[in-house]
Amino acid sequence: MIRVPSSTFEKPYELPFTELLEAGFGSHLEMHCLHGLIRSYLDNRPTTSSTPPKLFEIGTHRGAGLCHFHIIAPELELHSLNVLPRQLARKPSQMPSEIISETQIGSFARQRSIPYTQYFADSRTFDWQALAKTHQFDIVFIDGSHELPTVLADTLNARHILKPDGLLIWHDCKVLDEPGRQVFAALNSLDEHEFAGSIRHIQETWLAFAFNSDWQTTPLKDDSPSPSPALSPLNPKSPDEAVALHLALERRLAFARKIPTLPPVPKVLFFSDHRNPVWPIDAEMDTLDGRYHTTRDPLQLTRADIVIFHLPHVPQWRFLPKKPNQIWVGVTMESDGYYPWQSSPESLATLDLLISYHQHADIQLNYTHPNTLAEMLAPPPTKDPDHLICAFISNTHSLSGRERLVERLEKILPIHHYGKWHHNTPEPRLEGYDAKFAILKKYHFCLAIENTLQPRYVTEKWFHCFASGCVPVYYGAPDIADFAPSPSSYLNIRSFRRLEDLAETLRNTAHDLPIYQRFFDWKQNPSPAFTSLFSNPLNQISLMAKVDHMLTHFSQKPLPSASTN
Repeated sequence: MIRVPSSTFEKPYELPFTELLEAGFGSHLEMHCLHGLIRSYLDNRPTTSSTPPKLFEIGTHRGAGLCHFHIIAPELELHSLNVLPRQLARKPSQMPSEIISETQIGSFARQRSIPYTQYFADSRTFDWQALAKTHQFDIVFIDGSHELPTVLADTLNARHILKPDGLLIWHDCKVLDEPGRQVFAALNSLDEHEFAGSIRHIQETWLAFAFNSDWQTTPLKDDSPSPSPALSPLNPKSPDEAVALHLALERRLAFARKIPTLPPVPKVLFFSDHRNPVWPIDAEMDTLDGRYHTTRDPLQLTRADIVIFHLPHVPQWRFLPKKPNQIWVGVTMESDGYYPWQSSPESLATLDLLISYHQHADIQLNYTHPNTLAEMLAPPPTKDPDHLICAFISNTHSLSGRERLVERLEKILPIHHYGKWHHNTPEPRLEGYDAKFAILKKYHFCLAIENTLQPRYVTEKWFHCFASGCVPVYYGAPDIADFAPSPSSYLNIRSFRRLEDLAETLRNTAHDLPIYQRFFDWKQNPSPAFTSLFSNPLNQISLMAKVDHMLTHFSQKPLPSASTN
């Protein structure tokens, strides 16, 4: 979807309600943008007809929308559709509490003596063709059932009654809750297909709109001219990716808007919990020559200007009090499998900055540090013939099933274990990177098996192997090829039909030096994607310095203009 800055349409007006709950919209900004959108459309449309412009609303509810429309454009002829409880074959799974009695439907509008025409029907069975024969509307406002199939159906049906140059407006395009996410998913689908990337979302609101003329009557051909870069959709690969991108773009807007409100020396609270009372280490809380006042005191939550949460250890952070213009930063390098709340849209929507390994993090980190590219490119050491394969496994409650996988492999092939689990080597269990590095240098292969099978969750297990000149035998992130120096630099357990085949490959390769050396051919020409993993300076500075970098970057940069999601 094309993202339009809210400032494009923001136009204050006399609001009919003081309480947002009564107003039916998410914020005053949203209502002001609705005003600007409708007025802009009406004021710029050709005035070829002597009849007043018409608006059709799907989802009357108590009539709050009708009150807004009447104040925004008194010239509008208003029509509204709402279902009666007895007309429903079943209660909708989304927001069943929104089904109200006939006397309540439109009550706000009637109390204000606003003229409008009311229709009672289920939008999925309403006779749209009959209405189209008597009325053609300038604007259709879709705010009925939030179930994805109904949003799609309402949009398709709305086109029967909409003028060729008419305006479609959708409400509740958001990812904060499940009803909104279904609207968001429906609009992403419509945008990808029928509207060919022309649906606009007004930033920092739940409003989206398009024009009937944007509808593609025939499929786009391969040789169709590409849209301009400013209007090109990013085409998320999945609904989850679309939600993550939407959250990231909204987050950065909120972050940039709050920066000017910070005092000269902001107070920064690093917030974890009783299980990790000293998170982070002192070095991560560097005050940067007194430019920040840092603390771990949780009692400062409502006084701090910036709160940095360690997301794995604060599962309920979104329910904590947040003072106006306070900046919330989330930090995690842990798996979503063990800490699902750190990827929850409801929770992520409360953050102003996300620092993690995730695709749409505002500061995207990885597990390369403290390794350097120079270490990776060093020639591999000579291998001990008796050291075929090793493993460092301590967590015995993995979500990837690695324990069972390794136990099956051990029945075929001896594995030297150096972790807490299955430790079977004469050396005592060693701690620290240097000790692990010294062991890895001896071995031909190392089992690098993640505890979770999650995209982009590629931990130090992978990078330590390359740094020590050991070949990783990997099982974990499905997109691991994006993190590899070359396709022939590792063995992926997923590519073997049987573990017996893997064991045979390991034995044969280790005993054939020329073949084994091919695993390291990449050192002469590693892939650009791999080398770029080591070029991010933010990986190597303190947590406070990371946040300071973003504050500086966004304070020097204008607010994002129209872009896409």
